Amino acid sequence: MNDLDLSHELRSTVERSATPVTAVEARLRANTSMHQSTDVRTWATWVPRTPSLVGAASLLVVVAVLIAVVGLRGSPNGPTSKIAVTLMASSSDSFPTPPRDEVSSSGSGWALTTKGLEITSNGGASFALINTPVPVATIGDVAVGASSIVLAGWKDFAPWVQYSSDNGATWASATLPAGSGNAGGVRLVSENGTVVGMMVTDVTSSNFSAGEWYATSDGGRTWTYDAAPSGGTVTSSNGKLWLVGGPQSNLLYKSTDAGSSWSKVSIPQAAIADGAALTVPGALSNGDVVLVAVTPSSNSGSTFGLVVYLSGGQGATWNLKASTSYPGLIGSGVTAISAISSNVVWIGTPSGTPRLLRYTDGGGLKPTNGIGLYQEGAVVEVGALSGSSAWATVQNGACPSGKSSCMEVGSLLTTSDDGQTWSHVNLTPAPTS
Repeated sequence: MNDLDLSHELRSTVERSATPVTAVEARLRANTSMHQSTDVRTWATWVPRTPSLVGAASLLVVVAVLIAVVGLRGSPNGPTSKIAVTLMASSSDSFPTPPRDEVSSSGSGWALTTKGLEITSNGGASFALINTPVPVATIGDVAVGASSIVLAGWKDFAPWVQYSSDNGATWASATLPAGSGNAGGVRLVSENGTVVGMMVTDVTSSNFSAGEWYATSDGGRTWTYDAAPSGGTVTSSNGKLWLVGGPQSNLLYKSTDAGSSWSKVSIPQAAIADGAALTVPGALSNGDVVLVAVTPSSNSGSTFGLVVYLSGGQGATWNLKASTSYPGLIGSGVTAISAISSNVVWIGTPSGTPRLLRYTDGGGLKPTNGIGLYQEGAVVEVGALSGSSAWATVQNGACPSGKSSCMEVGSLLTTSDDGQTWSHVNLTPAPTS
């Protein structure tokens, strides 16, 4: 069996067992390239949830296996240096998720790796390993500030939060108001390095489209509970919350009171007509809110559309700023990955050949060269350090010992030249004194 056969086997196995088809799953399934490496890597695998476990509390089993394989992988000019630590394929989600990491324009960031939870204050130049109060495999999300760390997850269908105000030296459990009792996923929401809330996705159906909102005004120590109009993805920008939700990620809501109440936001008529899935990465430095829409492929077509809208009126009206299309087949509800810093929006295409684009107001939407990035696999997350610097999380399938050993491999790469060239982030934590 050759590499292509093994790739198809891996993807078909995931497609038979995983539900629902989330945006990240669609991106992973679209990646068909297989690579082998001379590096001795710690490989991370994730096990998809079977349909029979939709209504049960299931844990994502994360297994780290040290494997040495042969071949070369690196930049076009030669192999990269050996990498001893790689990303862990997330945690106890009720459905498969990719490796998790995050970085902000302040340089604060984190990564769940095969060593544990690592944090950085300098954009990834160095990392410190943090002792966590819970097993790393149970952590659903992380947020880091100047000296604070907040962990979130769920157990027995209820969310939990642990926080530290001294960079992980000590930890305390936050008391959360009672929710629905159907928690199946959590995502922390931060603005300017401070946690402002948490979206809890409920296990209600195969769509995972119901959610609950927890707000905090003191960085994660105390929390209030409010019903949310939908499950989905929340972004905080300029003191306002933007929620993209609905089974097809085609509904948009806004809150101006920290999530106590939500109002539905009208989206561009063209996006409605095209059945587009939405993403709101935040706002430009001038306050204009950014809306990224992905138009699914038509029944007979083989391309998908990518459109950028801006709103200077906080969602009252939207102006079309850029649009393009690429080869690839995607269905409804598949969103683009995106991140924003200052006046630059980083956008990843959700299907076909991996592409990472940059949008600048006045400069339009332009693809990056991605040298050293695209051959690594599917780009499943992007984080913006600045207009020229970013992180990219890459996931790829590998079957080093035949189809029974197929697994997903996570890597973290960085760029400082507008995305033209990329290199691996060294995730080996600094020695402790």
